[in-house]
Amino acid sequence: MHKDIIVNHQKANSGCKTDKEYDVQYYQEHQEEIKARAKEYYEENKEHIAHDQKIWNENNKEKMQEYFKSYHLKNKEQRNESQRIRNLDNKDKKADYDEEYRAKNKARIHERITRKFTCECGIELSVCNRNAHNKSQKHIKFIEQKNAIVHEDVL
Repeated sequence: MHKDIIVNHQKANSGCKTDKEYDVQYYQEHQEEIKARAKEYYEENKEHIAHDQKIWNENNKEKMQEYFKSYHLKNKEQRNESQRIRNLDNKDKKADYDEEYRAKNKARIHERITRKFTCECGIELSVCNRNAHNKSQKHIKFIEQKNAIVHEDVL
C-alpha cells in the first residue's frame, strides 16, 4: 500500500497523464539500469530459460512452422534482395570457397555425378540428369500410361 502511494506520487510529479506515458518516460530515464538487470537475470537463469524455451518449442512446433512459413512468404522479395546483395559483396570469398570445396571433395563430387540409377520407366541414367529426364516426353508418357492403368484398376 505504501509503495502504491509512492508510485502514484511519482507519477503525479512526473507530469504524465497516463500509466503508459509514465512507463515510457520511466523506461527512457532508466534504460541502462533495466537492460543491466535483464542481462544479469538472464545470466543467472540461463539454464532454466533454455529449458523452458525448449519445452515451449516442442509444444508449439506446428505454430512455429506456420509462423516461419508465413514470414518467409511475406518477406520473400526482401530476403532475395538481401541475399543478392550479400552474394555480390562476397563474390570473391564465395569463388575461393567453392574452389577450395571442389579441391577437397573431388572424389565425392565425381561419385555423385557418375552414380547411376534406374528410373521407373526403365531408363538407366546418372542422378544429376534426373530432373531433365523427368521432363522428357518418354518419361511423361510412361507416367501417364501408368496412372491410367492404376486408375482403371481402381474403377
